[in-house]
Amino acid sequence: MTVSRALRGEPNVEPSTALRIRDIAESLGYRRNLLVSTVMSTVRGAKQPQCSHVIAFLTVESAGLPPVQRWASQLYLQGAQKRASEYGFVVEEFVMRPRQAESRNISQILYARNIRGLLIGPLCRSCGHLSLDWKEFASSAISINLVRPDLNRCSVDTVQAVSLALRNLKRLGYRRIGFAVPPLHVALSHHRSRAIYLDYQYQIPPEQRISLIEDWSVSGIASWLREEKPDALIGHGDELLSWLNELRIDVPGDLGYTDISMVKGSNAPIAGVSFDYESIGAGAVDLVIGNLLRNIYGVPPQPVHSYIQGKWQDGPSVCSQRRSRPLPKKNKEGEKEPQAPLLPESSFALAAQASPDRWRQIDLRKSAKNSYTAHRDRSQGNSFESLGLPLISGRNEINAVPFNLIDEKSSGGKGFVLLQNGGHLTLPLRTNCDALYYLIAAGNVVSHAAIAQFVYTWADGHEETCPLIAYYRNPPAAEKADQADQWLAESGVQDWWPSYPQFQNETSKMFKVAGSDLNPVEWRYLYTLQWVNPRPNTILRQITIQQIPGNEAKLAVLAATLLLPQ
Repeated sequence: MTVSRALRGEPNVEPSTALRIRDIAESLGYRRNLLVSTVMSTVRGAKQPQCSHVIAFLTVESAGLPPVQRWASQLYLQGAQKRASEYGFVVEEFVMRPRQAESRNISQILYARNIRGLLIGPLCRSCGHLSLDWKEFASSAISINLVRPDLNRCSVDTVQAVSLALRNLKRLGYRRIGFAVPPLHVALSHHRSRAIYLDYQYQIPPEQRISLIEDWSVSGIASWLREEKPDALIGHGDELLSWLNELRIDVPGDLGYTDISMVKGSNAPIAGVSFDYESIGAGAVDLVIGNLLRNIYGVPPQPVHSYIQGKWQDGPSVCSQRRSRPLPKKNKEGEKEPQAPLLPESSFALAAQASPDRWRQIDLRKSAKNSYTAHRDRSQGNSFESLGLPLISGRNEINAVPFNLIDEKSSGGKGFVLLQNGGHLTLPLRTNCDALYYLIAAGNVVSHAAIAQFVYTWADGHEETCPLIAYYRNPPAAEKADQADQWLAESGVQDWWPSYPQFQNETSKMFKVAGSDLNPVEWRYLYTLQWVNPRPNTILRQITIQQIPGNEAKLAVLAATLLLPQ
């Protein structure tokens, strides 16, 4: 027993005896089996196990995280759970409210359950410090915005990501490459991403160098683009790409764009560096399990930071610069700047000229099953089981069309119809009409293709089917102008996410819904769709809207309005 106690490092052995025993054991080549020792510590005697097999995955409630970070959080958790199960551990999610993120209550909860393993997941921006009883836990972090304490952690390799993006942009022929990563993300990477970019700038000819952005705002970006004239940008997140869409800058026609922190398997029409977020979760939980098996707790004196490398992902936001073209020169003082192309008129001429008595709202209350105001966890980014839109119920005039949004307070929280997995909606009309207008939104768009179809049936049995084609990305290059015009003319909707290039044409008008005009990550785009009745003198019996089976896209129908004959 004395030998056993000495080898386990227990204090009730004379120090000199313990030292002599360990020296002899080392000379004999003895190595402690950590797995056996851990198991035996839980079966000796009748006392409660010193350590639970549960590892806590600590994060804040989803409302405190941006959508992309919510998605990443779930991928981290899945990766950690898969890896932990290989060692006989279970990873359990513990969600804190943002206001309680610095509370010691979580320490007491975990300690009461004998949970000694702790994995810090994504936290809200304000959680730079956590006041936990760290000496009781074997811990590691994924959250890059946890500043104190400095724990062992596993995260994305931002230096490799920027280097990989630069290498591929140069391969495609881009030469004036700008760095447009938001200041917050630069700070969270401890300025490593910007440092490697500045090192790249030092190595290239002066005429290819581009200054850093000083004013991080839509107006500041516009001025910077006019002054520096980059041909490609390295960015991160939805904010910058949303501003480029708002400024009507064609990507990649006017400017190539890459994202240095994409999620592996993302369907966004963007090129960049993607990361396997599940591998990051697995790497972080490895650090926790290693310390648990070695009985090492507390804040490490020398934290270990490990980085998972990303892989280049091609996408339509960049294109080969096949023709050598001179580098753009900065504008001379007084020289007129080129203007962004104007969008088509944002209202429908037919609707704008109609008198108020010709409008009739179509009642969707019987079919509505989802909420456009409630905000649940939208961890999948573009997915919208509930939209969380700052819309007001009742009459809303959008693109010159009066729509009646369902009052969710009086309808049990049900405000719109969600069509997915081949779902359909049938609307009985039994009336003549000159036109029909729909207020719709689309999510999970992955290609330029039909995501739904509208089937119109008249009283005499005649039937017509009209496809609803999603825009998805900017049309092909300039040499395919005819095809580009066709793409633009035939599209009826776009993914509602702000980083997708939005559009307008004669039959489809976009409508931006913004919780804050200053924060593009909160922007969402709805579309008003016009259908002009080719047989206005025949009673239109019904309309059926069907989501096309096998297509990942989802279609939300928020309202529909009839324009009656004069």
